[in-house]
Amino acid sequence: MTVFKLAKVDLDDVLKDHPDIATKIKQEAKQRFELNQIREKSKLNTQQEAVTEVDVLRETLKQIPLFKGGSVAFFHELAMALKLRIFQPNENIIVADEPGSSMFFVADGIADVVSKDGKTTFGEFRPSSFFGEVALFYVINRTATIRARTVCTTLELHKDSLRAILAQHEALARTMLAKAEENYKLAIERQKAVKKLQESGDSHKFTIEDTIDRLSKVPTFKKTNPNFIRTMAQYTSVHRYKKGEMICKKGDIANEMFFIVSGMVEIVSEDGGKVFDMVQDGGFFGEVGLLRGIARTANVRIATETCDVIQLNKAALETVLNEFPTVTNHSH
Repeated sequence: MTVFKLAKVDLDDVLKDHPDIATKIKQEAKQRFELNQIREKSKLNTQQEAVTEVDVLRETLKQIPLFKGGSVAFFHELAMALKLRIFQPNENIIVADEPGSSMFFVADGIADVVSKDGKTTFGEFRPSSFFGEVALFYVINRTATIRARTVCTTLELHKDSLRAILAQHEALARTMLAKAEENYKLAIERQKAVKKLQESGDSHKFTIEDTIDRLSKVPTFKKTNPNFIRTMAQYTSVHRYKKGEMICKKGDIANEMFFIVSGMVEIVSEDGGKVFDMVQDGGFFGEVGLLRGIARTANVRIATETCDVIQLNKAALETVLNEFPTVTNHSH
């Protein structure tokens, strides 16, 4: 093995003519020192030590669709900007309706999505999952309360840190801003639609977290990347149908799948005179046609006075699959 030695005095002499590089080296050295100090004070176990190594953090960040297209330098700078945060069981990580200015990555442990009173659990976040990314670009209140179920090792990225990094990566900054704007618009449109439906009660059933839970129960999606499920949930829409409306017709091209939030639908004959089956709150249908691109095999009609559903359309699914190419083979 060949080893090269560089003395501090020689490095200082070289960096005199490159003040920008000198500043960058000092900043990174400071970040590494602070990260190591926090890790030492936190008395991490072997697993926590492993998942907070800089090399591991870089790989974790590459899984985030928002950061797709980043260079090696970008991911390194991003990893160095993360702040280690450890939460104890039952401690809130973020709280609904409070201002948000950062996103979190779960490195180790499990965190739950809970109601404001903490009595109802809507979903969970496990290692390699993340939340709060919209807050990196927009002034927006948190939409959910996330609470640690176990000792939870997280890494926090503040919007100011990301802004400073993106100043050196202008092309990526434009791409990320466009993607963030798209996600933000989807979130706002979804909130408006949900607000109209909240009169019926059980408004929590329209949350992103509840949608994630519903998507996770679809057999095809059960073992996929949790970040894929979360991103897909953001692309869903909510709708209210009235009794007698036919939402699926046999032979039509399948362009969406449906999740029943409240109410009931019935599978009927072509003339509508015979009922073969019923699907109620908690059920879903249409996934086979959507995933395989085949025509509808049944007629589905609204059976109750109103029926609220969450829908995932084909265009949205294809968009998400493009962001998670490794999931494509699993989902078809």
